[in-house]
This record gives sequence, structure tokens and C-alpha cells, in this order.
Amino acid sequence: MDAEGKRPEWEALNSEMTGDAENYLGYIKDGDEAKRNAYVSKMDASKQESIKQGLEQQRRDYERFPADYKDAPDKKLAQEQLKLLGIINGLEDKYKLWEKTKEKATKMLWWDDVAKGLAKQSQQTEQSDTETEKDKTEDSSKQQTETSSTPATLSQNGKVWFMHPIAIQMFKRCYCNRDFDVNDIEMIVKQLRQSAGLNTLELFSKKNCKLDNKDKTYQRFTEELNQMMKKYNINTCIRKIHFIAQSFVESDKFQTLKEYGESFSYDPWRGRGIIQLTHAGNKNGTIGYKQYFNFLGKFDFEKDYEVLNSDLHIAIDVGGYFWTRGKLLDKGEYLKSSTKLNGEWQYYKKTKMANYTTIDINIVADRDHVEQVTYLVNGGYNHLNERIKYTNKLKEIFDYDECINKI
Repeated sequence: MDAEGKRPEWEALNSEMTGDAENYLGYIKDGDEAKRNAYVSKMDASKQESIKQGLEQQRRDYERFPADYKDAPDKKLAQEQLKLLGIINGLEDKYKLWEKTKEKATKMLWWDDVAKGLAKQSQQTEQSDTETEKDKTEDSSKQQTETSSTPATLSQNGKVWFMHPIAIQMFKRCYCNRDFDVNDIEMIVKQLRQSAGLNTLELFSKKNCKLDNKDKTYQRFTEELNQMMKKYNINTCIRKIHFIAQSFVESDKFQTLKEYGESFSYDPWRGRGIIQLTHAGNKNGTIGYKQYFNFLGKFDFEKDYEVLNSDLHIAIDVGGYFWTRGKLLDKGEYLKSSTKLNGEWQYYKKTKMANYTTIDINIVADRDHVEQVTYLVNGGYNHLNERIKYTNKLKEIFDYDECINKI
């Protein structure tokens, strides 16, 4: 570290890792023209003037934010101001993540001191052994034993394997950007069910679940979960935690893939799949089976609805589909949260499809907003306490405090 307590190699990465977020935010929020100029200077010379003018307009928009805008941004901010707020929130999250990453790395710097100490100790050992060789006595083997100072914590030859903490971190149980293995899923299901007071480990064993027995295995469940999570970018610990917690409730603890009940007004398009897709989607203002089958490019929503309960691949895939593009929302660029998070209303950017507006629930999970995730998945707050409980249990199982991407 330098005299200011900073590591130069990390500071050199700040611009790359934060996308110059600090300079942008420093100008937009504080009016720091030096930071504006630093931000603009890295852009193409032919575009610098127009970028500068755009920043100045955004600064004026920000200055017009009402002092109490955080109480109800959707009511107190104009559309352009709401858009600007979304940019600011996104950059602040990115900046915080980079600072947390540096903080975690700093805590692991002790290893460099250990490595230097071991190297020095090994040097002393070699010197001692050399002197012993020169001063041989009749009982040379005994003298060698007494004078050689190979540390008990090292191998007999005094060598040590060096593994940097960043490499050690890779061997920890963080699930970001990697597949689950079968043991992972068995352990997760077992601990979730134990927390729910359920002792059986059988998968999808309820009578209304029509999977073939060959698909009711942890091997197949693991394969399909991994494939689906890759496809729909459920790729960090917190995204996986929220998805699994919600699907655990939706599927009655991974016991069924079909909604219980004698009859519903929306039959035969009742809830099916690991996160239960509901409704035909053939009427204005609704989406459901029809849109999912159109997305897949196969199946007839009027007669093939049971495939979501009989084909494991489809039953798992539909969960990812709903998670990222299956929730119908009103038009508009941002969704205001149904509940506050840490005392503040949240605004999430919607996704505009060809014929409807939806949202990628991943971005809600990124903020660890379990109430909002629940509202989007369930359409309300049914079993909210259970969903919170299993989300917290999964954080414990995942050892989430050690996640490399935790904000």
C-alpha cells in the first residue's frame, strides 16, 4: 500500500471496474466540473462536446429533483428524471460492489506476509543445515536432527505450497457463475425440507405430478436446474437463492409441479411448472401458456398444457421463462416496488417485449428485495413468511456472507 493506504494496482483498475461511475456521479449529484471533464476526456474526441452537453442537461434535471422526491419518486419526478434516477441507482450499486470487492481482497493480504515469513524461515533452515554439514561430528545423523530447524508445519524437505487467497476463494462454496453438482442439490433440498419439518427426500412424489420415474432423481433435477439457470442468467448466489426459495414454495417443497385443487375458473390452464405458470394467455390483457409455447416454438396451448407437469425439462425451463419474461406489467419504463426496501421505495426497469411489458426478476433479486420478488412471482404475498424463511435459510446454506459478488 502507498502512503495514503491505497494499493496502486487496484486504483489503476477503478476506471475500468466502475465505468467512471465516480466521475459521472460526482458531476451529476455534486456539480463537480473537474469530474465531468475527467469523464468526458476518455470519450472519442469527436463526441466529447455532445457528451458534455448531455451531462449538463442531466445535471440540470437532477437539480430540479424535489427535496422529498425519495418519498414518492413516481409522483414527484418527471419521466426523464425517473430515467436519470434509474441510471444513478445502477451506477451507485456498481460502485459499491467494486468497493466491497476491494475490501474483501484487502482482508486477505495477510497471506503475503505469511509467504515472506516462510521464505525467510526456509532460508534460515538451509543456512543451518549447511553449517551442520561443515561441522560434522562422529554422530552426524544425531547432530543433523538437532540442528536442522525444519518447521513442523512444513513438509520434511522444508518446502511449502503457496496458494494465494484469490485461488482459495475459488474453492469455497460460492455458487456464482458455476454449476451445482448433485451433492449440492441434495444438500440444499435436505436442509430446506428439514427447516420445513419434512423428512422425506423423494422428489416430485405427489400423485398429481406426472413425471416419469427416471426424471424424479437428483441427477436429472441438477442437470435441468443448471441448464435453465444458464439460459436465463440466474448466475449469481443471490439470484439462485431467490429463485430456489420461491420455487421451493411454488412446488410445495419440490414435491409437485401442478397446482392443487378440485377446480379453478382458469382450468385447464392451472399453475404448472417449478414456478407455476397460470392462465391460457389467449385473451387481451393476459399472458400464460400461449406465450410460453410461442416462445418455445412448439406445443399447442389448447391441448398440450400438461407437458409442464410431465416433462422435467419443460417444467424447469418454464420457471426461468416466467422469472425473466413471463410477468405481465402495465406499460411504462420503471416499476415502483410494492413495498419499501431499507425504508425507501425501489424502482426497477421494465422489459418491453413485442406485445407486452414485463420484468426480469433477476434485477429485483440483485437488491435482495424478497417482498417484491414474492409479489411478482405470486401476484400477492401468499406464504410470504415462508418465502422469507427459505431465502434466509439458503443464505446460510450458501454461506452467502462469503459470496464474491455480495454487495
